[in-house]
Amino acid sequence: MRAYISASRPTMTGQTFTSPFSPEKVEGPGNETFLPQGGISTAHTLEEGNPVLLMLTSMIGLGLIAGFLARGTLAGLKEIHFKLIWLLFVALIVAILPLFSDAINKHRRVLLLGAMAGVLVFLIVNILTIRGEMRAGMLVITLGWALNFTVIALNRGMPLSRWAYARSGQTEAITQGTGGFYRAVVAGPRTKLRALGDVIPVRIFHQVVSIGDIFLMLGIAFVIAAAMRTIRRGASAEQPAQ
Repeated sequence: MRAYISASRPTMTGQTFTSPFSPEKVEGPGNETFLPQGGISTAHTLEEGNPVLLMLTSMIGLGLIAGFLARGTLAGLKEIHFKLIWLLFVALIVAILPLFSDAINKHRRVLLLGAMAGVLVFLIVNILTIRGEMRAGMLVITLGWALNFTVIALNRGMPLSRWAYARSGQTEAITQGTGGFYRAVVAGPRTKLRALGDVIPVRIFHQVVSIGDIFLMLGIAFVIAAAMRTIRRGASAEQPAQ
């Protein structure tokens, strides 16, 4: 799930796409060639990120609803105690560093993989320390993150299906990001583990997501619901649910 910004709009008869492989052309699965109009664009806008935030908010809302239906309470969210939270902040800083310096941007792949590995360590440590139903949610989140990490590491970015992009209702030409978590590559014949890339169109949100993204969002919802269940309605805070 990424934000894809464009400097040029596609035509109706021959859609154009930019690619990290070459500013000249992109070879598709059927050996077709798409000639981009404007080359590689590196612009980003907040508006493009709003659907992503909406999807995450929806998953959080789903977790809250599930928690309430299971007779959980918001007080149960206080039972969430993560370790190594500082590692998340370090990973975030490392991931966005390429956005601020061209010199650092040259090493964005190493920085991105390092940041994602840091988050993976955070998740694994908390799987080992968290007890109860929340552990299951953390396992799902970790699985999603590991799937995204794997496909990004193998392809130097998150592969994006052009078919899924069009089916999601987006009309801007696909462009790659400048670094960090915005890095994306157009999927093609040489893409490794293409099925793990952004290949699932979500038209209602005008976004394309990966299987890993789905596991991530469902895991977040599950953790929230499970945490709420630790203190049931009608029970005191001193008597958490078993």
